[in-house]
Amino acid sequence: MKTCSKKEREKWKRRYYNFLQKLTLKKNGKRLLLKSPTNTGRIDLLQELFPKAKFIFLKRNPYETYVSTKHLFQKLLPYFSFQKWQEEKVNDQLLSNLKELWQSYQKAKIGMAENALVEVPYEQLIQKPLEEVKRIYKQLQLRLWGRNTSEKIDLFLREQATFKPNKHFIDQKLIEKVNSVLGKELIEQMGYVVRST
Repeated sequence: MKTCSKKEREKWKRRYYNFLQKLTLKKNGKRLLLKSPTNTGRIDLLQELFPKAKFIFLKRNPYETYVSTKHLFQKLLPYFSFQKWQEEKVNDQLLSNLKELWQSYQKAKIGMAENALVEVPYEQLIQKPLEEVKRIYKQLQLRLWGRNTSEKIDLFLREQATFKPNKHFIDQKLIEKVNSVLGKELIEQMGYVVRST
């Protein structure tokens, strides 16, 4: 969005607002929870549209994020492409996009109120999901935690018990590429240790 004109940004805001109004209507006015990684790069616009918005930043190890996103695109591109693509160029663009999103997030979070943003490490969410969800509610000061909430989350977790996340192989070449593009400072800002090659 940073290369868009003011007119283009305003047009995007109007259309996104209309889209969310329709979703809200469909959900009978319930609070929306949007899982959209691209919104990481639009926090400033979202705050203009919704000054009281709450943000959950689910952060994940950058090496895992990159290889997982590569895997996703390898599955999706054959269905959504009209031409052949060069895998290396796509992979380079993915990593460049990841860097841009993370840098945008680092800038956007400066000055945000503590009850407007919570960072959740993916690894902690997987290990202790109920505790992390409680922490999210508490930090964002959401008053929706009822008597049945823990039971509903427990039921959901039991239903998901057989889910196995993809296992990814992270080799030296991938580590070098991530380190080279993202850089030590950004990886550490995200709360992760730079892997050595």
